[in-house]
Amino acid sequence: MKNFDIYETVTNLIIERLEQGVIPLAMPWQTSDAIPRNLISKKAYRGFNFWYLLSFGFERPYFLTFNQVKQLEASIKKGAKSFMVIFWKMLEVKKDHEIEEIPMLRITGYFILMMLMALIKVGFPKKHHMLMNLKQ
Repeated sequence: MKNFDIYETVTNLIIERLEQGVIPLAMPWQTSDAIPRNLISKKAYRGFNFWYLLSFGFERPYFLTFNQVKQLEASIKKGAKSFMVIFWKMLEVKKDHEIEEIPMLRITGYFILMMLMALIKVGFPKKHHMLMNLKQ
């Protein structure tokens, strides 16, 4: 089995966008005021994730993980594809009675909010009223 190479993956994502005529690291000046962020945590994406997700030009660039969609008691439109988001942090690992920090990478598929728009127009349960202002 081939080892996963994050650099190759990011390079391939950039090449894929370039082949579609998009320069993912250039600011799309016609974008809305919104920046790519997680809908639940409200955290904006940074680094490569910011530029990659922004390059798709979504009017409302709010993303959710599959588990977050399930927590909202929502469903994803059939055939919807997720967008790759790269998460990393430093982990503290105990090694030989010392604590060592090592980088941990995880790639997760995120779904854009518009894949749930049909459900939002119908209405979420009241506990998710924060989403109702996204109907338009």
